[in-house]
Amino acid sequence: MAGVLSQRLAAQRAPARFWAILLPAFAFLALLLAGLGVYALTYSYLGERRREFGIRVAVGASSSSIIGTTMLRIVSIAVPAVATGLLVSLLAWRFLGGILYGLRPSDPATYAAAAALVILVAMAAAYLPTARASRPDISSVLRSE
Repeated sequence: MAGVLSQRLAAQRAPARFWAILLPAFAFLALLLAGLGVYALTYSYLGERRREFGIRVAVGASSSSIIGTTMLRIVSIAVPAVATGLLVSLLAWRFLGGILYGLRPSDPATYAAAAALVILVAMAAAYLPTARASRPDISSVLRSE
């Protein structure tokens, strides 16, 4: 009798357990892909401006000013993108309401934490190519066309 009851309870909880495993896995994968995308776009953007950064360093610009300018550009792109994502998720509250347990679909703390996490991932992904671009080899940059 106890075995049948535990089997029925397990079968009843299976969909919730499935979503509890699947959604965080997909969220982590989406965050990883977003970080990789920001890294690739930053690397490409900085590659196009390599000569400019070399000239700026040659005339006396500090690496911190180059990092600050580039990171400000990345944040100015990331913030509207995150705001758009928040708006879309607020519009999809009916779907999210049935999946989330213990949270309202319009929970401001959850949205703020998710937005902050995405912006932090974007900044972290952009920092490595930005730091590398802020220390160009001036002689090779100025020789290239």
